Amino acid sequence: MKPRLILLAQCICTISILVVACEPATSTSASEPNPTITLPTTLTSLPNPVTNAISTPGHGSVVQAPPPILTTTPTITLVSDRCLPAEATGIIASGGIVLYDHNNFSLIIKGRSELRIPEQPTLDSYTRKVFLTPSDTYLGYDLVNQDNYDLVIRESNGSIYKDYPEAVLGHSLNALGGIYASNSADWINDDAILVRTNANEFGSMTLFLVNINTGSSEELPLDFPDLASGADVNWGIDDIAIHMGSLKGTNIVYDSSLTRVVYPKIGGIATLYDVNQKKELASLPLTDATDPQWSPDGKLFVIKSKAVSSTGEAGDEFFIVSRDGPDFRQLTYLGNLDPGISIGAYSWSPDSQKIAFWMKTKDASEYSLASLDLNTGAITNYCVNGVASYNSDLSTGSHPGPVVKTGKPVWSPDQTQLLISQFDTAHKHINVILVDLVQGLNFKLTRDVEPVGWLKEP
Repeated sequence: MKPRLILLAQCICTISILVVACEPATSTSASEPNPTITLPTTLTSLPNPVTNAISTPGHGSVVQAPPPILTTTPTITLVSDRCLPAEATGIIASGGIVLYDHNNFSLIIKGRSELRIPEQPTLDSYTRKVFLTPSDTYLGYDLVNQDNYDLVIRESNGSIYKDYPEAVLGHSLNALGGIYASNSADWINDDAILVRTNANEFGSMTLFLVNINTGSSEELPLDFPDLASGADVNWGIDDIAIHMGSLKGTNIVYDSSLTRVVYPKIGGIATLYDVNQKKELASLPLTDATDPQWSPDGKLFVIKSKAVSSTGEAGDEFFIVSRDGPDFRQLTYLGNLDPGISIGAYSWSPDSQKIAFWMKTKDASEYSLASLDLNTGAITNYCVNGVASYNSDLSTGSHPGPVVKTGKPVWSPDQTQLLISQFDTAHKHINVILVDLVQGLNFKLTRDVEPVGWLKEP
């Protein structure tokens, strides 16, 4: 008997794609809004990593951390001193909103029409692991059909671009039998998917690159100098691998060109490495580092880590490095403003100029949505609360269990809006909230699904 993929959740899930038809913006209204398309807002120039100033809308003041050192003129004007109020409805930017129903394992794409994949999920037919390309033009997922699975790639209009059955996926995916492959796969660039799976050697991972245009695959190198492989180093890339003892290679982060890699050295030293030249470009000891991410344009790398503030108390901060080095450096100084601040999930804007993230002070009960502008170094708190990470305690009215896996804010392709998850304590639902950064408001889009992406308009 050939090995099979192990299902990590004993339930059925569906995926859906939302094109613009939406649920009412509030739970008390029975009518559906008739959204229109907003014009994109264009941001210019590549951001330069800087130290940051911080502004908190609604509090009437701007508190300065070390002043930003800018090598280019800032091109984005920061709007501060205003929180974003909740409204009944609003305008939705163009493109296809991708929602994931963890209770039924279905994918929903909402745009000008709604596409649910599969339309009727069953024990033998469902989807799992949804991921979008860095350019937000393709959507990938595993479609499970009885005892087999397909790797399906769809274009932004919902049409199928490629459908690779298990039997023809090549060595990379055939070798994934019995492993949680779908939970360890993600786009590395617009042409290829990076898949992590157990190696023949116990305690090690194997990284495969699968070309979505041809179905061909190749194994990527893991033999980097002083690579840490202990259980004490976990960057949060693949918690299941860490739990199962697959430690070596789990924390390696390739860039989209596959010429740069960031990995932890022994001793928790974050290291930027040139794969072609086989040399180290930058390194920095980090404490409790997690959630590493390359910017969509591949020019910057950010990771969260604990750092000691001017008060002597440790809290979460962002650290950054350019793809060519020469140094990792601290990007934020939140702890100097409020010691012990926590940073939740975060995501890069499509143009690599901003980072949307969740932040929470020690005394706060909930995380608040914020954004970091890499041109000005300013952080804006939007005063909108939400779910900032995976939370197994969340439950909905009819389907108990987690419905938010990551908590990452989802950017619209034109960078004018964000999608977040917000817990409705009164009605025991998870609401999908659309935050409009231009109009300065937020409203309910739908409920009990998780936003996982926003495809460009075809």
